[in-house]
Amino acid sequence: MEMFFTNPVILDPGVIIMTINEGDFIKISYTGKLEDGTIFDTTNEEVAKVHNIYNPNGRYGGDVIIIGVNQMISGLEEDIKEHETGYEGTVSIPPEKSFWCTPFQADKGFTS
Repeated sequence: MEMFFTNPVILDPGVIIMTINEGDFIKISYTGKLEDGTIFDTTNEEVAKVHNIYNPNGRYGGDVIIIGVNQMISGLEEDIKEHETGYEGTVSIPPEKSFWCTPFQADKGFTS
């Protein structure tokens, strides 16, 4: 992730860790996978081509989002808020915090 605006925390001379706060603009790169390993979304153009989900009109290279304004699924935003800039890792997002369920549908599971 790249941080555009935030409040830095200086731990040691020359080492700056940026905390992620409400209202911060961050650039995030990701690859979304289902539990069976199927890739359904990515910000990596090469990954999209290899997995036949490439969209020539798509934007690759990362997404700039604002923390706290519901621009992404809640499960991902909650995970991002727990880390500092530069974090790389994996997050498992339950259905009730995913693309396919709104808070009103969470108890019903997937609906189309």
